[in-house]
Amino acid sequence: EEQARAIQYFSEAVALLESRHVPAQLGEAFLGRAAAATNLNQIDDAMADYARARVALRQANDTLALLKIEANEGFLALQRGLPAQALPQLESASQGFEQWGALNEAIFTRIGEIEAQLLLLQVNDALDSVVVAERLAQRIENRTTLISLALTKSLALAAAGRWNQARSVLNELRESKPPLSATTDALVGKQLAAILLDEGKP
Repeated sequence: EEQARAIQYFSEAVALLESRHVPAQLGEAFLGRAAAATNLNQIDDAMADYARARVALRQANDTLALLKIEANEGFLALQRGLPAQALPQLESASQGFEQWGALNEAIFTRIGEIEAQLLLLQVNDALDSVVVAERLAQRIENRTTLISLALTKSLALAAAGRWNQARSVLNELRESKPPLSATTDALVGKQLAAILLDEGKP
């Protein structure tokens, strides 16, 4: 319901802004509507709005916003089960974010890149991407981002057969303070169970 209301509000904003020469605000309205459509799994609508946002934000010469579009389109491709399409977009966006000093966005996009590489069975590349992301992570304090990176790192280590290291990453998460949320703790448990299956310990 909230996402549907967001689409309605963003559509009203688009209708108002399209008659004025304010490409930056119009692009942001398209971006917002695309994000809401993504959350409702309205993939075609989201893709169309990202394309519209790109046109407007190019007119506004907003490089950072254009990087956000590239990242969002990459995540959308990942959501649609198209890792080969997602990977170059996520790689490009993560490099751009890093150049702009948008480290939190750079790490999150790098996490998507790692997920795409694992789906494409590019395990060594995924481990290399983990190293890059961890280098950036030393410069931020956002716990949500750091937890997401740790979960993804454990997936890459497990994919490489480095089960003890993967388990160690997950156990460190469980021991961290403040305690993990119930949802995150469940994800940790799921990954620990998957490692046991990989080790042949059903």
